[in-house]
Amino acid sequence: VASSSAAEYQGQHIRCVPFSVTTSGVWFFASETSVDAYGLYPGTGAAPQSSRPGSRVHHAAAQLNAAVYVFGGEGFERNGEHRLSNELWRIDDNNVWSYVGGGQADTDYASSMWPVARKGHCLHGFNDAIILFGGQIVAETFSTTAYVWEWSDTWSLLGSSGASWPAGRSSFASCVSSSSSTSITASLWVFGGLGDSFGILNDLWVY
Repeated sequence: VASSSAAEYQGQHIRCVPFSVTTSGVWFFASETSVDAYGLYPGTGAAPQSSRPGSRVHHAAAQLNAAVYVFGGEGFERNGEHRLSNELWRIDDNNVWSYVGGGQADTDYASSMWPVARKGHCLHGFNDAIILFGGQIVAETFSTTAYVWEWSDTWSLLGSSGASWPAGRSSFASCVSSSSSTSITASLWVFGGLGDSFGILNDLWVY
């Protein structure tokens, strides 16, 4: 993009900003590299500062205030078990990981208020909380549920179906945009993805 530009669509302000490879900053190494690594958890011989999620793919991450949260995906949990995950991890601005909860082996998280394991979902900072939507939960089943994670360290179910609710999907594009025309400070946009029978979708939804 050569110069800044802005547009408005249905009250949503969309802005493009210039990007320069030479002035965009540099990468820095924030954590050790491990391939097919087990997760390390408090109370299992790992010091709190040594906790870390196992290697995984198709997970999602979101920033909330000074922390980044990572949820789900497919990879390695306790004892090197390879499977879908519903773990929630947090990393602070000192690059220290904290295990928040989840894990299919933990009966404490069998509650309907904790999202089931999934991959290919989205996770976004949303109105001072984190919103989670969609994902593939078993071989050919795609979730329609949306959850919110709040500072009270609890999940709340926003919904899962209705006359105007997107079909289950994974591997879709999503973003959060701000709006100045309503009292709601952010909107979640979802487009496309894989749906039932692995059909490729092209619908656009806004929450």
